[in-house]
Order: sequence, then C-alpha cells, then structure tokens
Amino acid sequence: MSDGPVLTMGDATPYPAYEDLRPPKEAVELWKGVERRCKSPNLKYAMILNLNGYSQREASRAGGYDDPSTLRDGLLRYGLRHIANGTDRLVANHREIAVLTTEMQLEQLHSGEEPDTKLAIVGGISTDKVEKREQWSKHESEGADLMGALGSVAAQIIKAGGKVEARLTTGDGGEATLSIGQGEPEAIEGEVVDG
Repeated sequence: MSDGPVLTMGDATPYPAYEDLRPPKEAVELWKGVERRCKSPNLKYAMILNLNGYSQREASRAGGYDDPSTLRDGLLRYGLRHIANGTDRLVANHREIAVLTTEMQLEQLHSGEEPDTKLAIVGGISTDKVEKREQWSKHESEGADLMGALGSVAAQIIKAGGKVEARLTTGDGGEATLSIGQGEPEAIEGEVVDG
C-alpha cells in the first residue's frame, strides 16, 4: 500500500475530509504528537476517523488499507489505542448511567413510589462494568470510598422509609445477613464460622 494522497469528502468517498475532523478531548495532546511525528497521511486519516467513531475496519479502508492491523499498530505506537476503542468514554458513560439510575431510584423512594426494578438492574450492570474496569476491589482507598458511597445510599433509602438488606460471606465459609430499616434496630442473623 502506498502512502498516496488522503481521500477527502466528495464524490469519491462518504467520509469527512481530514481537515474537518478533530480528535476527542481526551486525545488532543496525544494527537499533537501524531501531527508532528506521523509521516503517513493515510494512517493519520484512518486514525482520526477511528477516534471519531468509525470502526477500525471502516477507518482502515477509508485510509486505503485492506487490513486494520496497520491502523491498530499506529494507534498503539502513538498511545491512542485505549481512546480509539472507546474504553474511557464507555466507562464514563456507564458511570453516568449508574449515578443517574441511583438518583432516579432515590427520587422514587422519596416520592413513595415503588422502586423500578428495571432501573435497578440497569444501574447495577453499569456499576459492575465501572467496577470491573477500575478494579475498585483491588484499591483499598477506592474501596473505602465505595463503602462510604454505599453507606450514604443506604442511609437515604432508610430515611425514605425503605429497608436495606445485605448478605455477607467470608472467605472461610461464614455467612451473615444484615437488615436495617427505618424505626427498626439492626438485625443480624447467621453464623460466622471460625476457620
């Protein structure tokens, strides 16, 4: 594949012109390095298309490559691969969904409505995806922040007249259930088994 002129918008291609494309805000500084160091206009075009949401296969073809491996290598070389695959944006979107669904559930509880089960499921899935990516359980300080946040949400649910139950399992086979509700004393049931 030769590094001929980059295709631009017009009769020859449905893609926007290189000059009309901008990197996402999280890639602006890295893109300045690409502009200085990358000598292939085709590779730059394919990378900027990919950063703007085109699939690697589609961006590669628009840049004149039959195989997306050249694009993947370029993204990796210039430190753009994690941005191009959308991981950071995806995690940010899941974080926003988790926050919004939690807020909506709290509003439902405050207004006396029954919490929406589908909303809880969507929020839980988003929270799980963020946790998996950020590995909260592997970072004690972040884990403490998470526990504080869960405690705050539990307090809001109880204030709104709801009830919070948690099932605790230890690594050595012990199990306990914690149940807290408004006007009720804490109730702990179960047995902790000493290993």
